[in-house]
Amino acid sequence: MKRRIRNTEQKPTGAIKAPDFRVLLINAKRLFGVTVAFLSEKINEVKRTKPIKERLVQIVSNASRILPALAVVLVLTTLVVYLTLGPGSPESMIQQTPYSAETTETKTLQQPIFSDFTEPDMANYLEMNRGGYWDYWYQEAVPPAGTAANEVTATPAATPTVTPEPSITPEPTPSLTPIPTVTPVPPETDSDGVIQEPRSVNDFTPDDTRTYVKSFVANIRVSPSTDSDILQTVTMGDRLTRTGIGDYWSQVLTESGKTGYIYNSLISTEVIYKPKPTATPTPKPTVTPKPTATTTPQPTAKPTAAATPKPTEAPADTSSGLTTAQKQEIVDLAKSFIGVKYVYGGSSPSGFDCSGLTSYIYKTLFNITLPRSAKDQAFAGTKVSSSNIEIGDIICFDWSSPYGVCDHVGIYIGGGQYVDASYTAGKVRLSTVNFSRNPIISIRRIIP
Repeated sequence: MKRRIRNTEQKPTGAIKAPDFRVLLINAKRLFGVTVAFLSEKINEVKRTKPIKERLVQIVSNASRILPALAVVLVLTTLVVYLTLGPGSPESMIQQTPYSAETTETKTLQQPIFSDFTEPDMANYLEMNRGGYWDYWYQEAVPPAGTAANEVTATPAATPTVTPEPSITPEPTPSLTPIPTVTPVPPETDSDGVIQEPRSVNDFTPDDTRTYVKSFVANIRVSPSTDSDILQTVTMGDRLTRTGIGDYWSQVLTESGKTGYIYNSLISTEVIYKPKPTATPTPKPTVTPKPTATTTPQPTAKPTAAATPKPTEAPADTSSGLTTAQKQEIVDLAKSFIGVKYVYGGSSPSGFDCSGLTSYIYKTLFNITLPRSAKDQAFAGTKVSSSNIEIGDIICFDWSSPYGVCDHVGIYIGGGQYVDASYTAGKVRLSTVNFSRNPIISIRRIIP
């Protein structure tokens, strides 16, 4: 077994003696004093010979030259003090014994052995406190025979029994009941897609606003539903007083004093003027011929043949001038563009706006050039009524303008349907026309 023992026979070599240390300390003090005296002399010399600014410059210059030497002196002094008065004192001379290696390859903790302390003389104390005394003070050595009595076998300290702390049972985390998701109920619509008012008329928001009908023809009903009876029919420009506002319908008061309900998209708060009626030509009065004077009868002339009366002209035919095959071509071509994206100003299969679609169809099939804007197409061709609408007729709408100006067009394909390029839908679509609810201001026939 190996252990650390104190070797009192071996003496350290190269130790600094006390007189040598005192001489070194005296020399350091002298060097420090010479440095201070040198700096003081330079400062006094500068003060006597130069202005203040130059004095400061000279002082800083001299100090910068002497500072490196002063720093070296301070470092050497600190090193000498550390080597002579460094760590190590009688109180810290505790013999540390490592674990011993047993034959059973188990390690036993050895208790620290305190060395016998005797008061050393000054020379031994200085030798002991040098920085290198750890190299010789304790060393590993095999004890000679008969020295077993010097060994102290330390009894291993009993390992304290640690009482385990009771484990804390975590409280169960209450599970959060998920909030049921409310599925929105889609609004009820009729067969034409018109939404029925979901709110009760008693829940309408009170209002007192003057509104104007912006649809060509609109119906005011007894209740906010298309299933209720028609109370009154109004036309574009008629004034109504809105007394209540629902989600999709409004309660209105007509100028005749009747209270009913009308769809919100058919009225506007901006002033809408009634369209000017077409002037009916006033028939000219028939001029009565003046009576001719009675003359002497002449000999009877030969009878002339009676003039054959001309047949009365039949009323103008309101049917379209398109053949069945031409109408089918319009339907097929218009339906082929359903789904094409809406492009403002577009007039090709890569993208259409509303007037660009109708212009392309008539240019492709009949080589007819229509006006390019929806406003101008409302004056193209001949105006027909909704009861005489035919395939190929152009339906002119006023969805947003407050003055009865056409801002959207579509081409009629029969069966109550029309094809249009919708800005809101973003594409060409198939729609159902409703003459009593849609704001239609004109129907134009291009080929009479």
